[in-house]
Amino acid sequence: MSVSSTGVSWGGVILAPLGAVLVERGGLALATPVLGALVLIVTLPIVLGVLVFDPRNVGLLPDGDKTEEEARAKTPQNSALGEATQRRRWTLKQAMSTLPFWAIIIAFSLVLMAQTGFVIHQIAFLEERLGSQSAAARALSITALGSIVARLAMGMVADQMDKCWLTAGVFVVQAVAVLLVLRVEGAWSTSFFILLFGMTIGNVYMLQSLLVSEIYGVVSFGAVFGIISMSGQMASDFGPFVIGLLDDRTGSYTTSFTITATATLIAAVVVLLARPLPPPPLTEETASA
Repeated sequence: MSVSSTGVSWGGVILAPLGAVLVERGGLALATPVLGALVLIVTLPIVLGVLVFDPRNVGLLPDGDKTEEEARAKTPQNSALGEATQRRRWTLKQAMSTLPFWAIIIAFSLVLMAQTGFVIHQIAFLEERLGSQSAAARALSITALGSIVARLAMGMVADQMDKCWLTAGVFVVQAVAVLLVLRVEGAWSTSFFILLFGMTIGNVYMLQSLLVSEIYGVVSFGAVFGIISMSGQMASDFGPFVIGLLDDRTGSYTTSFTITATATLIAAVVVLLARPLPPPPLTEETASA
């Protein structure tokens, strides 16, 4: 997941500066058709000719396993990643009656509202501080680059760590990075703290998926994650509006970014309630599923 999701961040590294150059040279009349054409030229051949949507199409089980025995040998039975937990079937009503479900929804809604709001308004904030739209676009590329590096690093160690504490740590780093960007000026320090912020972006989305799959299993992942993801995306839509409104009312981003950083710190506490649930007894039906 960490490797495949770096494509989003590479888009930020490459396309943000390209989009800024196109807008400066020809406005939206030039930038939008060029970027739209890139989407068609690059992505359609990959979607239609490369992606595999079911492991069975290439003779495999999930996770690259070739036999059921290989799949079962990968994880111990009494762990959050064991067969009993991963093959348990949750109805949405059952999931919604558990504390981790609401802890994840509240924590990630707060973080994604704050994160998306900062990212959307980042160009305007940095353009004012750095003096040009191009410099702000380069800073946005630094954000995306940090996301790539941290996501790959996190993917190597995430399964060996307590994901609740790991997620809380990422949230704290994100909040501190925003507060430092606000209060420590200068091109180099701004770039460093933007990089630090960027290193948390991709991992927020990845850790959301990992927490849900660890607690509710892969069998019920779609139903549970669908609601959690929808809630997070709705909060993401709300974030830029709130920050823009506060900026219009106060005349600066200081108040709005401070509020969103505080919300992120609150989320770091809430997400600690998303502890793995006790696995159900391993029945003959579960074992043979």
